[in-house]
Amino acid sequence: MDSIELCQCCLRENEEEVAEQWCNECNEAVCRSCGKAHRRFVVAHDVVSIKNASSFRKKIPKSCRSHANKKLFLFCIGHDEFICHECLSGKHRKCNKIVEIETAAEGVRESAALTDLKERMIKFTSILEKTQIENEQQLSKISIEKESTSNHLKEFIKCFNEHIMQIENNLDQEYDKIVIRNKDNGEQLSYLKQSLQENMNWLCMLESNSSETNIFHAVKHLDTIQATSENQVGHIKKDLLTIPLDVLPPEGTKNLAKLFENMNEKARSKVISATTSSDDKCKQSQIKVKIRTSQSPLPRYQELTAGINSTLGAFCFTEDGRIVVEACVPSEIRPKLRIHCLRIFHLQSCETNQIELSEETSQGINFDAGSIAMVDNFALLVSKKSCNVITVIDTKLQRVCRTITLQHPKGLFHVTQLKRISCKGGQIFLFAVSNNGIWLFSIAFNGTILSEFELSDSIFDLDFDGVNRFFYTDRRANDIHCISNERGWNTSKCYSSLDLTVCCSVLHIDNDELLLLENNTSTVYKLDVRTQRRSIVIQGDIFNPAHFNLSFKFKKFAITMDNGKRIRIFPF
Repeated sequence: MDSIELCQCCLRENEEEVAEQWCNECNEAVCRSCGKAHRRFVVAHDVVSIKNASSFRKKIPKSCRSHANKKLFLFCIGHDEFICHECLSGKHRKCNKIVEIETAAEGVRESAALTDLKERMIKFTSILEKTQIENEQQLSKISIEKESTSNHLKEFIKCFNEHIMQIENNLDQEYDKIVIRNKDNGEQLSYLKQSLQENMNWLCMLESNSSETNIFHAVKHLDTIQATSENQVGHIKKDLLTIPLDVLPPEGTKNLAKLFENMNEKARSKVISATTSSDDKCKQSQIKVKIRTSQSPLPRYQELTAGINSTLGAFCFTEDGRIVVEACVPSEIRPKLRIHCLRIFHLQSCETNQIELSEETSQGINFDAGSIAMVDNFALLVSKKSCNVITVIDTKLQRVCRTITLQHPKGLFHVTQLKRISCKGGQIFLFAVSNNGIWLFSIAFNGTILSEFELSDSIFDLDFDGVNRFFYTDRRANDIHCISNERGWNTSKCYSSLDLTVCCSVLHIDNDELLLLENNTSTVYKLDVRTQRRSIVIQGDIFNPAHFNLSFKFKKFAITMDNGKRIRIFPF
């Protein structure tokens, strides 16, 4: 049974009457008699049935904020605010547009103010719901990133401890060797000292009692012994001067403290969300950019990070300073479904936009497959989703304009997988797998194969220099080969090194210079095949690498890593 509400006016007189009405002016429940009295006040109060009062029970302020306990009864049109008698004689004494509240309230139900407020509240409801979802997604992302960072930190601590333990073990072993050597040297010095004393006594005795012939023989014999002893002492002195126990630099502790201070500072670094264009599709950006300074002497790098349930794949640089990335992002309408798209990110202005390539699907992309190259304003995409078709995207019109299917003039090949596409020097080359082996094709824009060259089945990666040479790495050998089509197709070995791992990714920079990515050591080398000089560009800051591409114009290279969750962009 619902509780009975009593009249507040009667309760103040110690009487109990059931409240049947609600006074909106006094914001309290009243009985029928008190309600009738409220309506008969000089300024009649608004009294309604208590059954209809639930939506009115929010307290509406009707007292002046500037003057305590002073009732508001006028409205200043010029200042758009309610006022009391004291306000009228004070701040508003010069105002000439003051009316009674009842007059100002006339027609409010049909007014634009009420309509606009309701529309704003409806829109704000949508904003609140969306912000709530984004906040929950951010919380989920932070939790995932915290776990990932904690695991990374644990790996770092483990690796650090292993190195420290290894250094300590090496020090212990070296110390044991030095102690044993010093003990041996001590025993040898004692023996040499005793032998020297005996030889000196014997020589003195011969000098006073023996013939010159015997003395001569003794001198020659003892001279040889003395020379040997002096050499032995010389070696012992060298051991005393070269004890390599101090493995830490003089400022080692300070440098280590600075290293951890920098790491701690990075842990508090902010992520700057990429600004997007006005297109509604672009506003749901799943890529964020972080500028991060790694520890000296490593260079700075930019980082594109995939959002929650998003994946980054193949990419390429454009001539105007953008990076075009194949991506898979959640649908805005149905988050469980994915949209296959291109993300175009401007490295200078941080502007991004999105070109949808396919309808919503439950499948993502294979982050380590596919390839992209640019021809003028067109992006040529080789995707795992269409393994033998080239998708042509107009980046200005922001739409797919056509597809290219390979056509051999003699019908000799059936291409099963396109691994890489290159469009340097105005030519289109494909590194492809067919039913008849692995091939390098030169094609026209309509898909016709102009020329072909059969590649070794052990080839791992390949890049074009834009003129007439291709450089490729091997799956089974520590070699780099060059294919030239200057006078027919010819292959030659241009570099080999036992300490270069197999299955390197390769990029041509300029002339005879290459970039090599050792996938299993996370190291990038710069190689000059003419001089055979190789130097380290980046070591570390790379994990689980996939795609590898560069821009010679902007002197940058980038790597897709971490299972398609980020792309890091480095200078060279």
